[in-house]
Amino acid sequence: MAVEHFKSLVFVLGLVAVMLAAAAFGNWYVRRKIERWARTHGLRLLEFSGAPFWRGPRAGRRSRI
Repeated sequence: MAVEHFKSLVFVLGLVAVMLAAAAFGNWYVRRKIERWARTHGLRLLEFSGAPFWRGPRAGRRSRI
């Protein structure tokens, strides 16, 4: 039984690591795209903060099924 628990723990930790890496990559990618868009229009991005998925113009639609 100990081996099965160890396998489950490794799986969960791996899944958490993949989710954190995806979130970090997503933040980096979005910031890069916005900075590139601003630069092509002759603008400079002074501040950037992303919104959590539960906020924003379509938050109500995303949370209802």
